[in-house]
Amino acid sequence: MVPGREQGNLPADVSSFMGRRSQIDAARRMLSETRLLTLTGAGGVGKTRLALRIAQQVRRAYEDGVWLVELAALAQPELLTQVTAATLGIRDRTRRPPLDVLVRYLADKQMLLVLDNCEHLMDACTALIGQLLPTAAGLRILVTSRQSLGIPGEHILRVPSLSLPAPGHTPQLSKVSDYDAITLFTERAATACPTFTADPGSLVTVVDICRRLDGLPLAIELAAARMRTLSAECLLERLDDWILVLANSSGSAPPRHRTLRATIDWSFGLCPTHSHQTRSVLTHPDRRVGRRTDTPHCLKRHRHRRGAVRLFNQARKEAEAREQNLESHVHTHHSVGCRSGIPATQQHRGRWNGADVSRG
Repeated sequence: MVPGREQGNLPADVSSFMGRRSQIDAARRMLSETRLLTLTGAGGVGKTRLALRIAQQVRRAYEDGVWLVELAALAQPELLTQVTAATLGIRDRTRRPPLDVLVRYLADKQMLLVLDNCEHLMDACTALIGQLLPTAAGLRILVTSRQSLGIPGEHILRVPSLSLPAPGHTPQLSKVSDYDAITLFTERAATACPTFTADPGSLVTVVDICRRLDGLPLAIELAAARMRTLSAECLLERLDDWILVLANSSGSAPPRHRTLRATIDWSFGLCPTHSHQTRSVLTHPDRRVGRRTDTPHCLKRHRHRRGAVRLFNQARKEAEAREQNLESHVHTHHSVGCRSGIPATQQHRGRWNGADVSRG
């Protein structure tokens, strides 16, 4: 790879980027050694934002640019090749198969292709990448997915939650910048509420909020946006009702990231139907499969159950430890959803609505 003029379609940053220095350095090193790098991690952990930051920092090394192919909204796997070609600006009026056109176009290119949100298109992405890499020696591919692709030669970089102080420790104000989760919350909270400042009195509450959210960037950003109308103390108390509190209906975020409900539902929808039923039986052995858990009585009974966020975070950690097994990870999210009284059948996908709050 040699430096060249910048090309591509990377979006401009709309907010500041926090931390992740060790992951960025590792990814840059890995991209110099491999042609396929996959960023994996739980929903809302910041895979897309990290991939864009990595791409921005290495784009000068690719003569033909860095190109982002956004796949979250693509529901038809058979259209993956066409979407990729359209993103690259390929126009072909012949009757050649789209894959042949794309392979020929990329054959002599020095390019980084960023395939974002591949988890619902695993087979299609695996097949496409398997066709492109052997025929385009100058092509490198950066993937974000909740599950690794399993392709020979694939390198995997797991994206963790943002750094937090050790349990029971509250840092001094001068050391807040050492912890990415606290830095993210304080900056986003100040954006949402310009009068907010982290002082020794509020810092303990801020640290507790970030711990309750386990350093998950999506949850922290949604929580910080609530500082427009809530004090830090009130926000911490209301996290017991986290399903409604951590919501964003402004339209600035992808639908699956506007609420934590939507993130869980996106994950749950990736599982086959028989797996939904199996998880339901394992989670609630005293219930018959198909019994409704979304009645007003159940919702009211479960809504204020304390510790819902801790259950969510514990489940996510356990899933990550099981070799990024997608089905296990998704089912664990589903378990938390059931315990919080969330409708958990596939026909509810996309129907949950969050409270009206803009993203910070």
